[in-house]
Amino acid sequence: GPVEVGLHSDGPVTLELVPTEPRESVGSAFVADDVVAISGGARGITAEIAVALATASSPRLVLLGRSALPGAEADWLKDLHDEASVKAALVARASAPLKPREVQQQWRAIDAAREVRRNLARIEDAGSEVQYHAVDVRDSDAVSRVLAGVRKEWGPITGLVHGAGVLADRTIDDKTDDDVRAVVSTKVEGLSALLA
Repeated sequence: GPVEVGLHSDGPVTLELVPTEPRESVGSAFVADDVVAISGGARGITAEIAVALATASSPRLVLLGRSALPGAEADWLKDLHDEASVKAALVARASAPLKPREVQQQWRAIDAAREVRRNLARIEDAGSEVQYHAVDVRDSDAVSRVLAGVRKEWGPITGLVHGAGVLADRTIDDKTDDDVRAVVSTKVEGLSALLA
């Protein structure tokens, strides 16, 4: 049977997928003078959206993410490109023995920082000026301060992509109230802060 079934007053309902032809692209609604704020940082889907916007019309882009903007990479890391070699170097350079979990956490931080730097460069290479600001989109005052500075420097914000989110992937039976609050508050409070 179907994977998902909804209950309605008229009885059970399901979704049915219907193949359709892709719509013809209409291009970007933005131009080079536009300023587009994108919540969700410089990784994952929001980074891909930023690259696509930069490629299509080169608006100025303001990326808002929770992570701090990474600084320059340490010299000892520059020639290490794969996970295994970075992890080996982390273990070799540690002042005390590291647990596998600690090595994995350090690797993830290095890999995430690399992804941010790489994506910011991709956005610039695609033709957009870009700013990155570390801010929790649920913090209305912090968002207001950041965006006020952007407006002072670049002018009014003419577009918004709200991609910020928190993952709390579990089956519905295993979700806690805190899981739901974290997911919903980032979307709802974050959007409210951005619109304000």
